[in-house]
Amino acid sequence: QSTWGNGPKMNVTSLVALARAKPLRVTILLAVLGGVFALFIYINYLISELITVLGTILLNVVTFYLVAVFASRALTFPGSLWLWKRSMESFFCRELGAQLGTRIAELGVVVESLTGVQRDTHSADMAAFISAHQARNIVSELVVNLRKQEDRGTLKTASQMRLLRELESLKSGMERTVWGDSGENLWTWFAINPSSRADYDFLRGGRRLSADATQLLSTIYTLNRLFLDIYGAVSCFKKVWRWLFDKTLGSLDLMRVELEGRFNAEQQWIRSSDGTMIDCMFVPGVGKTVSDTGPTVLFCNPNAGYYEFIMYQCEWLEFYTSLGINMMLFNYRGFGRSGGRPSPEGNRRDGESLVHWLHARGIDKVAVHGESIGGLMATHVARYADIHLLIADRTFCTLEATAQYMFSPMLARVFKRITGWVTNNDSNYIEARCYKVLTCDPADEVIADMASLKAGVARKLVSDRLLRESMSTGSSNAMLNLAQTESLHESCVTLIQACELLDEAVDKKRAEGASNLNAEVVIDMTAIARKGDVKYSALESQRTEPGTDSSETAHELQEEDHIAFDLLKSIRLHVESVNAGGCPLGRIFHLHLGVEGLHTFLCCLEVWGSYCHEVKYSMQDNPTAAHRHSQSCMASFRQELSRKVAEFKAATVGTANATLLQSVRAALHIDESFRAIEQFMKKSSQLDSTVSDVDAVVDYSRNPLGSPSANHLSRSKERDVEPFYDLKRTGYLIPLNSGHNGNLTALERSVVTNHLFRSEFLAFDDEQN
Repeated sequence: QSTWGNGPKMNVTSLVALARAKPLRVTILLAVLGGVFALFIYINYLISELITVLGTILLNVVTFYLVAVFASRALTFPGSLWLWKRSMESFFCRELGAQLGTRIAELGVVVESLTGVQRDTHSADMAAFISAHQARNIVSELVVNLRKQEDRGTLKTASQMRLLRELESLKSGMERTVWGDSGENLWTWFAINPSSRADYDFLRGGRRLSADATQLLSTIYTLNRLFLDIYGAVSCFKKVWRWLFDKTLGSLDLMRVELEGRFNAEQQWIRSSDGTMIDCMFVPGVGKTVSDTGPTVLFCNPNAGYYEFIMYQCEWLEFYTSLGINMMLFNYRGFGRSGGRPSPEGNRRDGESLVHWLHARGIDKVAVHGESIGGLMATHVARYADIHLLIADRTFCTLEATAQYMFSPMLARVFKRITGWVTNNDSNYIEARCYKVLTCDPADEVIADMASLKAGVARKLVSDRLLRESMSTGSSNAMLNLAQTESLHESCVTLIQACELLDEAVDKKRAEGASNLNAEVVIDMTAIARKGDVKYSALESQRTEPGTDSSETAHELQEEDHIAFDLLKSIRLHVESVNAGGCPLGRIFHLHLGVEGLHTFLCCLEVWGSYCHEVKYSMQDNPTAAHRHSQSCMASFRQELSRKVAEFKAATVGTANATLLQSVRAALHIDESFRAIEQFMKKSSQLDSTVSDVDAVVDYSRNPLGSPSANHLSRSKERDVEPFYDLKRTGYLIPLNSGHNGNLTALERSVVTNHLFRSEFLAFDDEQN
């Protein structure tokens, strides 16, 4: 099949091809599946002897339902599972152990070099001294955190107690060991980064330890062995034991204490409206205390996230606190120490309770930031609670849509029927009346662009407008109706297939050294088109037997063909480059999303507009400039497309002999495709002329960001024509290029910062203070 058709289909032929390509793997897989099925049948036979066949069937149905419910809950909220929590703790235990163990080993190299145990001066270079400095600081912080755990009664395992004893022994040993006659001990000396010292005499061996460091080295060697047990290579049995039980480092209790100490945070227990206790952490902004009542962000974790690990997994903690903004962190119900069982309804209830708690604390400006599944709570809170700002970060429109585009529509229906969950993030986002910012990466590897909140909001806004217009006037001003969308999809696919068929046929014939490319390519294109289920009836009439006389040179197409061929490929690339809200049109066909994908693309184009990559972020600072730039992009696109189409038609008519592109143009109905594409561009032009604009005057002397405030926008004078989609419903879109879990670029973060000021959530005085 053509790459640009409806996508590859799994059939008997493809299964046979897979079996031939990987016979051993397929045989093993079939044997395992057969064994499992036989075991299932045998177990059911034994059960039927006890409770009859009907009872066995009912038991299977109930078992399947319970397993499906558990699987649905586990896939949606994996952080509520003990195994997931344990895997997170084990991962951070190994990572932290490797980091600290490496630095402790470097500290040992430095001590050996200073005591003369190791004479190789190159083993204790500046990098080793800097690592020893870092080890000293980590040990100091870790000793404090482990002592806090001991005071709270959460230091329970023997390995943690042993680690605390050895670290305290290391600290006291460094405090007893002094440099020569200076009287300065190692613990104090390494408190300062060695690279910042003016005297590098310690690198040349000019200073030695005055006391015997045998006990200190012994402690360092013991710690090295302890950390190797944490992250080093061990037997398979030891790995399993370490994964299940090793809590020396990385436990939730230890990470919570570290978060408190590093950010001067305060742990809180908050009772939800149904009595469930939620484990929370209030983190003040830089330079503030836990009693501060300034702007605060309620952060809703991404899926499977715990607030204890946020400083290692997420950029938003340092981003907000560095701006002087407080953060309210928490674990979803069923996650970590929070009570209850996770569910969308329970999470929404908890979100409202957290906002009420913040207001009761005296905090007036509350923003909610929901990342990934956190958008479920964030959009609900934005609609039903009193908040100032919503940031919906790379989230979905509904859980059902996520399952549909990640797995299949059938599984999505089963998921909805089994869980009964209602997750209308798109409706909540649209109805929220606070300042709204929506981020989305079209290439998100977890939430498909079709299931994103951006796509869901666009589809719903367009659908609601069409319904209102049809009820009031009986007609619609939509960009394209269903029939026109299908025609545009078929036209784009035809255009792209024509380029692919030409590429494939010409390359094949040139590789074979054909003497009459024009005639033979047409013949071969007929076979390729038939194989790809492409219209080829007109090509049949162009068949010419090999060897037919022609005026072409031996191995080259006519000059007109070259020109037209290049123009056709240029038109294809030009059409594919149009983007809607940051998503290029070509991506719709690359992913075989069909008419439904094209419909979503058109909805996003109608609501969010089209942005050039170089300026799409700066345009978000001013909605007026963004709309005008979107019009400019589409206008230049139409002009360039019309010019190229005219050149193509001129290059494929009026020649003495029927050129290749003339045949292809007639056979694949290129002219009809051009007409459908031009109709779409004409419709988008009409839409641009009817959307109203806002007279937003920017005073750069008072607002260095060059963007009007939300209050200013609401008071701005509008034209007589009402806009289809106002900012109160759409909010602001920030297209990203960071994936689902990646950190934002500096430019993307600056756009988010601008919105914090534009929404008046953060004042310039707050940043200066």
